[in-house]
Amino acid sequence: MQVLRSQSTRVNTFLDSIARNSKGSAKTYGNGIRHFERFLNGNTIDNIIQQLQEDNQLDVYTLLNEFVSYLDQLIPKLGGSTITLYVAAIRSLFEFSDIEISQHKFKRRVKQVKKYREYEQPIDVSDIRTLLIRCTNRRLKAYILVLATSGMRAMEACSLRIKDVDFTVSPTKIHVRKEYNKTRQGREVYITNEATEYIKGLIEWKYKDSCFVAQIIIILV
Repeated sequence: MQVLRSQSTRVNTFLDSIARNSKGSAKTYGNGIRHFERFLNGNTIDNIIQQLQEDNQLDVYTLLNEFVSYLDQLIPKLGGSTITLYVAAIRSLFEFSDIEISQHKFKRRVKQVKKYREYEQPIDVSDIRTLLIRCTNRRLKAYILVLATSGMRAMEACSLRIKDVDFTVSPTKIHVRKEYNKTRQGREVYITNEATEYIKGLIEWKYKDSCFVAQIIIILV
């Protein structure tokens, strides 16, 4: 794994010290330093470090905050975690160069990019139909329909026993046992006629050669 080499002896010494513990981290830090050099737009890291050491007019927190804004505007866009790593690389380089950075001031004045969870489109009826058409496994088909029509969690459906299903009522009722429920309370759910037929077909197929079907046998595994 090749680590970025810089024209700055200070930077190379810093990256070598990081590489002794983790070459992967050194490569990531090297990428961050490369972006920082572009951000400086003709200035050099050595010159910036010298100013931070000697000149009170250059504020390290303002500089790092402006670097965050620069990274956030790059195209293609960088992820929030990548930006955080690149800023950490420059902060670590500054501290390596005996520039003191207060954690309290850093958190207050350097605004990191917030990560927002992308909206996840839920599957719809057509997606479920496509799954059923393409699926050739009986158990999986029954499992998909039970999940889709009952609202059960994955582990609850996997733990379903024959005795938990009441075929005598319509719609078919399923007892979800408390030991598999997140709230540790039992509850009742219902499934559609189509899901019922899939479960019945699975039981018939699974135990077609058996003269006795135990009520405690788990259905969907």
